[in-house]
Amino acid sequence: MNVLLDNTFSTNHYISVSEKIKKLSMFFLYFNTVEDVKFLDTNYRKIMDKELTAEQQTIIKYKILHFHDECTTEHINCVFQSPKFGKCLYHLFYSANILHNNQMSYTMVHFNDDKDSICNSPFVMQLNNSFPLINNFSNSFFFPIVNLRNAKLYFSRSLLTNPYICIDVFLITYLLHLNIDIFTRQHITDVFDLYIKERPFNDNKMVLKSLEYFIDYKKNDIVNYLLQFKYTWTYFSFCYFFILYYQEQLHVNGLYEICLKYTQSSSVDRNKNILKDIHSIIFDI
Repeated sequence: MNVLLDNTFSTNHYISVSEKIKKLSMFFLYFNTVEDVKFLDTNYRKIMDKELTAEQQTIIKYKILHFHDECTTEHINCVFQSPKFGKCLYHLFYSANILHNNQMSYTMVHFNDDKDSICNSPFVMQLNNSFPLINNFSNSFFFPIVNLRNAKLYFSRSLLTNPYICIDVFLITYLLHLNIDIFTRQHITDVFDLYIKERPFNDNKMVLKSLEYFIDYKKNDIVNYLLQFKYTWTYFSFCYFFILYYQEQLHVNGLYEICLKYTQSSSVDRNKNILKDIHSIIFDI
């Protein structure tokens, strides 16, 4: 499958993270990566992609991303509603561990129910594989290259409307894009109202308490503090996604309450003990 995208930072970040994942052992069992990239100019003419000159780089207007032809979104819903639900969830949590061990974190993209749109879906299936693959890395992080100088690029403003992010990611994005140097009490209402909007399963008291902790702190100090919890962000995205779309399956498998607990925990309390309990339940399903 080929996908035509504008030549943007988001597209190039998608490609970059995908290339890093392809260096991992047996990556194809867990991730749907970009197989190949073609460059086009403003008139959709192909630009030779061998040793591009600086001038050629500037005239790239579009990029065509080629994905494995056997990948599809068609069976995702069916497999999540099947007896394989627990094994699929375990597979995804194991995928998260692989990313974390390689200094990456996955943030879910907006869920798109369009079966023809592999690029915009968070998960895909291979026809010869019964387990879901993590897809679309445009909202993901490779932490060795993220710092306070470039963080605004990686914490895209679009994250503010992403329903699957925790308050950590939201607050970092808010501070960076609204150019707030010191977080004051006046900012709390705005951040709180924006974050809980269309995020019905969050614990409002916990969110408010988390925000109050940062009153009168400088932006850089807040960002550095929240980055301590960066490897909880993938699990939060997964748990919140399944709470939104697969509550029944979580209830049937005894996972709903503990996944809800994870998403409703503060940054500090979103810890390995809860994850250990989730893994134990999933492993026994």
